[in-house]
Amino acid sequence: MQNDMRAIYEEMCDTCKKTFKKIILAIRNDRTKDVNNLLLFVCEINPISTLKDDAGIMPIALINCKDNKYTFFWKTNFLDASGNPKVPVVNQTIQLSQETIDKIPTHHRSLPVNKPIERVPVVQQKENEVLESVHESTSKLEFDLPSKNEIEVNDESKDNNDTKEKPIDLPSELVATSPLIEDETIALTQKMEQNSMTSMRKVLHTINRKMQWKIWSLVVILVMSIVGFGIGGWQLYRYFSNTVHDESGGGGVSERTNITLLGGDLGKQVIEIEDANNWLDLYSALLTLEVGSKNEGKLEPQLLEAIKDPGTTLTFSSENFHEDKIAYAATIIINADKATNFYGITNIAIQAKSKRINIINLGTNLTDNSVDIKSDIPNDILEAVLANSAIQGKLSPNQLALLEAVNTDRNLILRINDTVNKTPGETSNIQLVILADKSSLYKGTTQFSLKVKWTV
Repeated sequence: MQNDMRAIYEEMCDTCKKTFKKIILAIRNDRTKDVNNLLLFVCEINPISTLKDDAGIMPIALINCKDNKYTFFWKTNFLDASGNPKVPVVNQTIQLSQETIDKIPTHHRSLPVNKPIERVPVVQQKENEVLESVHESTSKLEFDLPSKNEIEVNDESKDNNDTKEKPIDLPSELVATSPLIEDETIALTQKMEQNSMTSMRKVLHTINRKMQWKIWSLVVILVMSIVGFGIGGWQLYRYFSNTVHDESGGGGVSERTNITLLGGDLGKQVIEIEDANNWLDLYSALLTLEVGSKNEGKLEPQLLEAIKDPGTTLTFSSENFHEDKIAYAATIIINADKATNFYGITNIAIQAKSKRINIINLGTNLTDNSVDIKSDIPNDILEAVLANSAIQGKLSPNQLALLEAVNTDRNLILRINDTVNKTPGETSNIQLVILADKSSLYKGTTQFSLKVKWTV
């Protein structure tokens, strides 16, 4: 099953992209996790489905945009033993019941007092709850993190193929506030107001109703004035604060680090990458670079921090790069203009090679010479091809190595298309197809066109 995470990422708004990167960074920073085992889908709520219809799958995270919902899954939870999705996937979109969405627990834990908390709204079960107004927030992030900060697999799922993932150590910026804590705060506030009202009634007991009305009017006016002055003062502070930054020529930029001069030639360092067009693969590969002075051909520490910033974008560029496990010169463009603590654009020159050989271009047409066969079993036909000296002379070293590897690599799947004519002396044109997506050395699919002749 193909999961085009990058295509889904490109459709997100800027706010959801930053939330997406924070989730990926949280998982990436946990060495027990592998982002390659992560799946991302657009999620639609099916109003007529139930929890049972969802086959026990449970998202580990949810981004709730104003236009779409995006759900994250571990492959071990989303796929069955055969590697097929437990629920239908159409155009990278799945449908879940509202019950499954509601069962995603919210995460809460202690935070440093002086560290600001990014408010992330949680799903409310009742319309009359106090926090109803936060439903319109542009993004929502929910993690199933109990007291031990573990992501739990849905207990109702009895699929023996599901495995329980280890805990993810999330950064405090991703902490979602608990409705229980807010309910306790509201109850305490109401209790304090009740006590205050009781005291005031004792003081005003001797005052007539008309005077009481006047006093309450003054109190309301006073409170509204204080609130108004507070809001106005905050707006003035923000205005003058931004004006000072603009006059200094920074506009807020002066508080960030310029990465323009941090790039350089790291041509002696080689990164391995599965897909050069995949942001996650490129990010993971850059984290393997040796850190130090750029004058020594190493990645500057500040540039590494800029790469980790959720607002930084990475672009891979190479004129000669091929997926053949050979290192090629490449350039990585690092754009930090939308980063939180950095700004500017810089490049680093490196060597890049693919983790696996893509066999898509290794197939060829070999029908100029016929191959004598006595069996239509794919492996028997392959042996006949390798035994034919005329055909061997037309194969490149890489093509010959691939065909020979099929006999030793069980993860290379061999099959034939078309039907073999078993009339003695008659020939047939067939396609010898090799599928390599499960191989650790090869990837992709290719085919060799053959002319085979049935012999007695």
